[in-house]
Amino acid sequence: MKEKRILPESLRLKIIEACVLRVQSGAVGLDKKYQAVQDEIEEQMKSEDFFTEYGLSEAQEYDVKDEMTFLEEKEEVDYDSDENEVNMGEISPHMRKVYE
Repeated sequence: MKEKRILPESLRLKIIEACVLRVQSGAVGLDKKYQAVQDEIEEQMKSEDFFTEYGLSEAQEYDVKDEMTFLEEKEEVDYDSDENEVNMGEISPHMRKVYE
């Protein structure tokens, strides 16, 4: 069985102190591969804070007019070309009349 060595308390405290000083000095930072992720998280948090504090912006007149143009369009539905329909040739003529 392997014997386990325990460092003296004074040495453990010196190691902890050295780690704290290293972190406080800024010598320890994120790896470059994680920095982009950290920046993205910080940006999202700033956006959330902004919207929490100030809310969403009011709708502008041009936004409303742009949306209204879509309401005026009336398009006839063609079930035969609908991408969500299953092969309409396999449906009986009676059921096909239901969808037309």
